[in-house]
Amino acid sequence: GFNCPFCGMTRAYTAFFCGDFKLALEYHELFYLGIPCMLALAHLRVLKKRRGIFIAVTIFCTACAAAFIIRFVLKVLP
Repeated sequence: GFNCPFCGMTRAYTAFFCGDFKLALEYHELFYLGIPCMLALAHLRVLKKRRGIFIAVTIFCTACAAAFIIRFVLKVLP
């Protein structure tokens, strides 16, 4: 089977919170996008009231999803 697009995220966050940023990047190159994206998605209902911020957050989350998909495709291709 294939690894999922998020394989290595837990190890990356563990390394990051232990202070090893280089190792975290080796585990997963996009780990730094996870927390801001999850926070934005969790507060989407509140952000809908402010249209400009809502549009920016939507674009950011879409760009994060695209980055994870592109990374996954590049890892799967030989």
